[in-house]
Amino acid sequence: GDWSSDVCSSDLSFPDAPALAQVHDNSSIDNMTYNAVRLLCSFGSPAQSAAIPVVAGTSVPLVRHLASASNIHGADGLGGVEGLVDRSDPQVKAKLEQALKCNAVIAIADACRALADGETMTLVATGAFTNVALFVSIFPELARQKLDSIVCMGGAEGRGNKSPVAEVRPSF
Repeated sequence: GDWSSDVCSSDLSFPDAPALAQVHDNSSIDNMTYNAVRLLCSFGSPAQSAAIPVVAGTSVPLVRHLASASNIHGADGLGGVEGLVDRSDPQVKAKLEQALKCNAVIAIADACRALADGETMTLVATGAFTNVALFVSIFPELARQKLDSIVCMGGAEGRGNKSPVAEVRPSF
């Protein structure tokens, strides 16, 4: 796909993001990737749905056991949300097949390599940080040269969902 200056390593999909690299988090990597494709195809314009790549990421954490949040987000990771396009939609089927053939860490590296000299990008992590950790570990020079920032979702002021002061992602 055509990469822009931002990559979102996510547990959910943002239809205006230039690329969506999925990660285990609220559910299995298969569900998270399927959900990203469904959300993109349901809410993105036809042009966005066609242009924005979705890639599957890591399926397990690096150092701890996988723990899903099915008690909060349902077995599918979206709490049983209805009305989204599903696997019977040809665009969803094709996009999901393509997403499952890709690797998010390699896709992030490829996005960095595609940038012109002097250009940088922002990596946005809204799910578990495993894809980000692997990318920075495997491609440290690309991370130093091509990432201007890594933005993550997390933290809390007295109302965390993991503890009184922590959101679940940074507490791993």
